[in-house]
Amino acid sequence: MNAYEYVFPVAAGDFVEKSSENAMKIRQVLGTCFSIGEGFFLTAAHVISSALGYEWAGIGFPLEKIWQGSTLINSEILEDLDIGIIQAEIPHYKSLMWNTQTLAMWESARTVGFPYALDLEHFHLNVRAFAGHVVSEMNFYGLRAKPRIYELSFQAPRGLSGAPLLTQKGKMFVSGLVIGNKSTEMQIFSDREIVADGNKEILVERYEALQLGIAVSSTAILELHSKILGSTLRDHLAKNGLAG
Repeated sequence: MNAYEYVFPVAAGDFVEKSSENAMKIRQVLGTCFSIGEGFFLTAAHVISSALGYEWAGIGFPLEKIWQGSTLINSEILEDLDIGIIQAEIPHYKSLMWNTQTLAMWESARTVGFPYALDLEHFHLNVRAFAGHVVSEMNFYGLRAKPRIYELSFQAPRGLSGAPLLTQKGKMFVSGLVIGNKSTEMQIFSDREIVADGNKEILVERYEALQLGIAVSSTAILELHSKILGSTLRDHLAKNGLAG
């Protein structure tokens, strides 16, 4: 699998002064996206929201080993699940089939994308891959729709949001979409101290935190209805031969 054919950086920046209107300077790589067919790409909603705050927002792609940028044509934010859809024109990309079955604990999972990707010193974008397993499958109450998510044994660094969660069943399938990290805290120490004059109380507490990457499951994503697709994601994928 050549990652550069399947995943792309969602970038943002400014137009260059005293130059052609198509020239821009990338300031940030805000996330990752991947194709769902017909020039549409899936990413995280918060990635799109951040990108639209810049003068220019688009998708990066390599062309003869030189990074180019394609301006976003259209976008849609489905905030209830932190899912976003963007439309852009790039010359070459491949799309992955989708897995519609729920993943079990310990099942192998991996992802690839563009966390901390921007290397301004060498004018390059670095792709990075992560692998591990499913820790658990549960409802996530941090989003309005309370979708089913996977906790992952690896963390999702900034810029990996929007990357596909991949599982291999003979060939690679999309089983979800990475949206960030989840922190679960547990108090391990508590102590109260009364200052001598009796007017002040100091409370000292210590916590440990479990940090895990999280991905919205494909079963939750597929039922979303999109205005720019004109259908549910499931129907759009079926039309493009990507529904597993």
